[in-house]
Amino acid sequence: MRLIMMSYIFALLLPLGSVAQEISDEEDLGLMTQLHELAFWTSCKRFNITSKEALNDPGKIHPMVLKYYRQTERKLIDPIADYALTHPVRSNFTKAIHIVVGIQKVDDLKEVEDAKACAQVLFGIPPEEEPILSEIPAYSMTLEYQEDKRLLEKVLERYSENEKEIIRAMFEAGEIVFESNLSPIDPSGMASHFIQIMQEEESKGLVISEGEQHKWSSGFKSNQKMISLKTIPSKLLTTLSTGRSSGLLVTGKEKDLKSFISSGEDASLRPEDLFRKSLQLNNGNVYMTLMTIENTLSEYWIHPRRSELNQTKKLKPLARNFGNRSDVFGHWYHLFGMVLYGYAEGPNMAMIAGKIESIGSLIISKFKGEKQENKINLDGGRVGSHLNRYMKNKKRGKPYTFQLKNPSSDDREDLLKKKINRALKKMPAT
Repeated sequence: MRLIMMSYIFALLLPLGSVAQEISDEEDLGLMTQLHELAFWTSCKRFNITSKEALNDPGKIHPMVLKYYRQTERKLIDPIADYALTHPVRSNFTKAIHIVVGIQKVDDLKEVEDAKACAQVLFGIPPEEEPILSEIPAYSMTLEYQEDKRLLEKVLERYSENEKEIIRAMFEAGEIVFESNLSPIDPSGMASHFIQIMQEEESKGLVISEGEQHKWSSGFKSNQKMISLKTIPSKLLTTLSTGRSSGLLVTGKEKDLKSFISSGEDASLRPEDLFRKSLQLNNGNVYMTLMTIENTLSEYWIHPRRSELNQTKKLKPLARNFGNRSDVFGHWYHLFGMVLYGYAEGPNMAMIAGKIESIGSLIISKFKGEKQENKINLDGGRVGSHLNRYMKNKKRGKPYTFQLKNPSSDDREDLLKKKINRALKKMPAT
């Protein structure tokens, strides 16, 4: 081990010494590459991996190494990804239990670094790219604040000047905060817009197709030592539930969509904008269209500063909140995750998955209610179900019609009045 590390350090110092003059740039680069790879393989020894022959039996690769596996290209069937999913399924369940009982487990940092290094050389994947972050404005500088302010002033018209000043001060101090009881999503309306986009793009020559789903490999299915597949509805659901679709269900179009999002104006892009662009990038493949959007939006879901992602700033807030900033990142990736699942699996499974996802979010948030996210989970699945039926009918040459519902009226004005009245009742009499 010491000899290897000394050789590696010496290689790093070669360009600074006279020895470098006797070696051509090409030879020096080759030597550096070999020593760099050798150092990475040293990390693999910790996990009993000595060569790429380990890829012939992915079921025997250490779970910590599999944890950092990422696809470098689109693969509908990928045995390594199948086995990589078994680690997060177990660890996420354990993590949820730990959160409930208040236990925090910290991974061995050296083991993590070795696992990452080993995964890079074993699977031939590049290091993870750091996300582009940008400073986000304070809530008081956002369009959401301006809209909330206008609603507040409208409601305050019937109150006395003294009461107005009290409530305004409470608002500015962040003491009047709530979420709407109504969904921010109109499922039939959004589905109608997506269908209209498909029809418009088809009229321009784009061939619209259902797309083929990702599937479990036959080798993984036959391995009885792994998790019973009878309890797993599909590979898609398993991957979405572990938050690893951006690494294990790659479409190859994510970078292009990310560039499109990043070029937009702040808080300007709507779900329809992303759907149209992704449909074009994926040559009309609806499954890959939705998968690309979900992968792009969810890539950094565990990043502590995900709300500061440059691409997140470009998305228009979906939720109906009052008094604080919306969780734009969470709401958008939950929406398209459920649209994708509803499209792939149909209405019944989407409804079940939406409710399970809401329960999971409740656990992760330590039982703090998230009304808007719960609504998005359920209605996102309904949007996908409409697309599912439309494409199946299209394949049969039959039209698909559904009744457009009137969007739910905004209940925030009534909720705000109740909040204000309660607040004023608690004030001492003057």
